[in-house]
Amino acid sequence: MKKTIKLAVLALATLTMGSVMTSCDEVTNLIQQLFNPGETYTYTGTGEAYTMNGSSKTGEWQLINENKTALTSAQVVLKCGSNTGTITLPNITDGKASMQNVVIYNLALNNENASKTTFDFGEKTSIDGSLVIDGKTYTAANLYIEQEKTYVTTTKMVLEFSIYFDDDEDGDYSKVVNFTYEGAAASE
Repeated sequence: MKKTIKLAVLALATLTMGSVMTSCDEVTNLIQQLFNPGETYTYTGTGEAYTMNGSSKTGEWQLINENKTALTSAQVVLKCGSNTGTITLPNITDGKASMQNVVIYNLALNNENASKTTFDFGEKTSIDGSLVIDGKTYTAANLYIEQEKTYVTTTKMVLEFSIYFDDDEDGDYSKVVNFTYEGAAASE
């Protein structure tokens, strides 16, 4: 409850700074842009995915397929908790590779900027899902978020992730799916 109040105060303080006059209706509308705990937001949009083979320890990667895969009408779902968000990515077939059931749990929602929410890693952030290539399954193991380019509002979502997969516990991830996305919220 304190977090919600703090966010509302931050939004009000940001809106009333400077010499800009803001009506009560505008303030109310902007405060409602904040995400509500328990709400689910669905975005539909376009993007690009490409799978690479290599090593996270050496940083050497090679494309598995000759071309990147364009995403059209792809749906991404954001389910909000009290101060966290869970993102479900679409299943993607990238030539020989198939990314399935990738869900990123408990990302911390950062509302320092009143116009958009960014994602941070929290204590309970985790990832689940798989990547299948030529019948072999690799488990989602780690995530990189491009902080400067990834954000969400109630009307728009922009993501730039690198999702790392592996088939053992040696700490060297052998597959990565680079995923970029821009979507608009489904209208009610």
